[in-house]
Amino acid sequence: MIFLNSAVFTFFAMLIGVPVFLGICRIFGVYTIVQERSCCVYVLFGKVVGVLDQPGLYFLPAKLGLAAFFVNIFGKCYVLDIRLDQEYRRSEPVNSEERAHGHRHLVRDVDQRSHRVICSRIPTRAVRCGQTSAAPPSAA
Repeated sequence: MIFLNSAVFTFFAMLIGVPVFLGICRIFGVYTIVQERSCCVYVLFGKVVGVLDQPGLYFLPAKLGLAAFFVNIFGKCYVLDIRLDQEYRRSEPVNSEERAHGHRHLVRDVDQRSHRVICSRIPTRAVRCGQTSAAPPSAA
């Protein structure tokens, strides 16, 4: 009976104790988690201390030094969204003769915060035997 009581007590102590311990470690800057397609920028006293732009679990003192213990209390962590939003263009043909012969087409990316359209031209190229058809062969 003593074993059962201690097992139940240990289960509930760990059920509450582990999240509280991990929360305290996160508040004091021991670790952080960077989600996919996001970026954490740490600012301490108006100065950027560190940028974490790859997703994963980070041990902050290894990345930020001693500033890791103060940045969550005296500074700020900005979580930036670095996803690329693309506009769906339904009316354009996908596989036409014009596209297959190296003509350029337009890809439009929409910035969500300012609703401005960023246009970039991307050439389509057909590869034959290691050469691209976008550039004409030089006459020798």
